[in-house]
Amino acid sequence: LAILLLAGIGYLLHSMQAESLETLGREVEELRQSVQKHRVVATRLDDLKARLAALDEALKVAITLLPETREIPELLTQISQLGLKAGLEFRLFKPEPEKPADFYAEVPVNLAIIGPFHDLARFFDHLSKLSRIVNVTDIKIGLAKGSGDAQTLTTNCLLTTFRFLE
Repeated sequence: LAILLLAGIGYLLHSMQAESLETLGREVEELRQSVQKHRVVATRLDDLKARLAALDEALKVAITLLPETREIPELLTQISQLGLKAGLEFRLFKPEPEKPADFYAEVPVNLAIIGPFHDLARFFDHLSKLSRIVNVTDIKIGLAKGSGDAQTLTTNCLLTTFRFLE
């Protein structure tokens, strides 16, 4: 009876250890698979860092093209100075309400400008070379009334710049 009892206890202990070994074997295999996945990610780490750096550069360019709120008055002042520098006279410089879109807002400005055609063309050329996005639409050009000079034109247009929404 004692031998049977000892054999039963031995068998019970052996089966518990076998079960524990089996569980540990599964855990080791899961850990090996996890290590393999992390090795793959680690080999791609340099590529991911390079991609992150490229995306950071693209973000800097986008922020340059789309100023934040605090930079809009400075941009409008810069545009005004470009027109005066080109020899144009501003009759109207009227910022309109913003028009929000997905991640940006349009900032329209109505302009009424008087000056010679070549100065107007130079002004538009300077606008195109700004580091910010500036669209000029709804251009209406006519002869300036009350001007004895046939080359003096009056120009009405809508200038639209953009700002980044947070």
